[in-house]
Amino acid sequence: FAARLQKDNETMRTELAAVARRQRLDVPSSLVYEDEQLVNEGAGRSGTEFDTWYAEQMVAEKQEAIALFQRAAKMENHALAEYAKKTLPLLNEQLQMATALRP
Repeated sequence: FAARLQKDNETMRTELAAVARRQRLDVPSSLVYEDEQLVNEGAGRSGTEFDTWYAEQMVAEKQEAIALFQRAAKMENHALAEYAKKTLPLLNEQLQMATALRP
């Protein structure tokens, strides 16, 4: 799951960066503070405890991303709205995969 997620997210970042360049928008290139905290929190876990925690984090993250992209799909900025619409099926698939990870 993690390898697939990493591959998908790299593709999404590359596509979003291209849209952002065309729209002359800035895209962050590093983790935000909350993401850094989450990485640190996960680093302190192992085994079944980590697996359970990771699955819950991924489900919550995908639900938040889907809500964000659903709003973005309705934006007046056509390029960003189209990117969001194109990406939503992948995010839904990732949510299904993350949900299946739950014990």
